[in-house]
Amino acid sequence: MSELKESLYDTTDAIALSLQLSSAGTGATSEVYQNDSIPYIRFSAGPRVAPPVPRPTPKPPAEATKAEPEISLPSEPFENGDEMLKWCIDAAGATHGFVIDSQGFVILREGEELTDDGYDGAGATLGLVVDQLNQLEIDGGEIQVADLIFQNRFMLVVHAKDKDNDVYNMGIIGSSPITTNQIKVIYQQVRRSLLQVAL
Repeated sequence: MSELKESLYDTTDAIALSLQLSSAGTGATSEVYQNDSIPYIRFSAGPRVAPPVPRPTPKPPAEATKAEPEISLPSEPFENGDEMLKWCIDAAGATHGFVIDSQGFVILREGEELTDDGYDGAGATLGLVVDQLNQLEIDGGEIQVADLIFQNRFMLVVHAKDKDNDVYNMGIIGSSPITTNQIKVIYQQVRRSLLQVAL
């Protein structure tokens, strides 16, 4: 055990190696230090090359945001409900629409994409849907608008009252969804018009 201890603390070889390394010239490419048992190789310091700096990966250009469609507000109040409905369809970029009374009967319609039965069925169903939405207990008050997106179409539902407090629901149908700004403008115009125009 004492022999092993002595060999572990024998620093003769380490001192000799240290002296040889510190006195070696810089021009040698490699030099072998011979020990009785272990060969040591010294490598000279060659020219240092900085590692390549990784270039940032270019990001794909952000998609250009769609410009808000211009909505031309009516210069004068609508003379009747037909004018109001046509303006709403144009403002939404839609193709057709209808207005139902509080009983679910279609009282106005614009566009020939649905048959009479189609409009009547859509009107009756829309009345039930709005009634059901108004029964949601979320402390939100009555529904004002609903933006419905179907597989092939969209439908904007506007729920408003006239000056006599009679309820009307408007369904505007098209093939492309409309923006929040369009929805706000259309709702404000319908609400204002129903206070002035008798349907």
